[in-house]
Amino acid sequence: MGSATLEDMVTDMQFSPVRMDKVGMVCGFDAEGKFCHRGMLTKSKFIFNDLKRRGVLKLLLPLDDVVDETELHCRGFDLVFTGHSLGGGIAAIL
Repeated sequence: MGSATLEDMVTDMQFSPVRMDKVGMVCGFDAEGKFCHRGMLTKSKFIFNDLKRRGVLKLLLPLDDVVDETELHCRGFDLVFTGHSLGGGIAAIL
């Protein structure tokens, strides 16, 4: 369906490149000299922080030393984000 909402269109139009240095420092990878679509990066940060705030990432990506039984049912599985067009770009960043 593509960019179906005004919000998606605004995100698409924020195409100026933005440096990834800070994201690399926070996420633990070398992003020196790397750039990203500003809108996709902004939306990715929003989604990541929302998932983290709601505890979804902790549930889906448990640490090795987890002892809480409720978090063990996701162990051994990978978490994969997918999408098309705008969603695909955001999924790739996530």
